[in-house]
Amino acid sequence: MVDAGGTPAGSGTFVRSGDHVGVYRVATRPEFQRQRIGRAVLDAAMSYYLDHGVTTFTPEATAAGVRLYEQIGVMTVSQPSVFVIGTSTQASAEGA
Repeated sequence: MVDAGGTPAGSGTFVRSGDHVGVYRVATRPEFQRQRIGRAVLDAAMSYYLDHGVTTFTPEATAAGVRLYEQIGVMTVSQPSVFVIGTSTQASAEGA
């Protein structure tokens, strides 16, 4: 989590299994976006896990989040289909 003067500005959810970490959520509050906070969360987490034996990361990203991963050199090797029943604020028809 990134703290900005007592206000949570950004956070991430990471799940480790052996030498692999799934990156399931990196989020920044709207008023703090475009200030490299998401990048700081990702950099800190990846550095920690690399120092503790992790060799592989698998990010789960929305269309908007892909840019962040591309900036650090992550390559897209597959794009699985996601089916949403009802409405979603994370998946859009444009990303399908």
